Amino acid sequence: MGCIHHYMAKPNLSSFFFNKAVQENMDLYKKYPIPDPNEPLSGRSLYMLANNKGAQLMYNLGISLLHGGKPVPAFEYLTQAVQVYHDNPRLWLRLAECCIMAHKSGNAMDLNINERKKDIILNTIGSGAHRKLILNQDIFNNMKYR
Repeated sequence: MGCIHHYMAKPNLSSFFFNKAVQENMDLYKKYPIPDPNEPLSGRSLYMLANNKGAQLMYNLGISLLHGGKPVPAFEYLTQAVQVYHDNPRLWLRLAECCIMAHKSGNAMDLNINERKKDIILNTIGSGAHRKLILNQDIFNNMKYR
């Protein structure tokens, strides 16, 4: 259900269903006793261990949270999925997207060219081919190279 809602562009509803699936997966494994570290076998069948879909569910939940605009919890779930899918480049890209989205939520200021012009250009002198622009020095004060 979570995948269906994700492809219908309903990330909050898909994250709800993925969250329920993660809880069901955890509850299933809580029924079995915790394995003893001294035992060579965990007491759990290989079939049961192979059918653990926790990492896939964590990945899908992280993606749906990221698309829903919740980068911090998405980052938490995706870092849990990294333990299994460490060689997946898209997962690392999604982790980077979480970091970027958490620190800078939008590009509205960068894309507003008229506002940016007012910050950078103080004045214009001359006209035509001889026109010169006077730039604001405050923008360049905190740069290494001047």
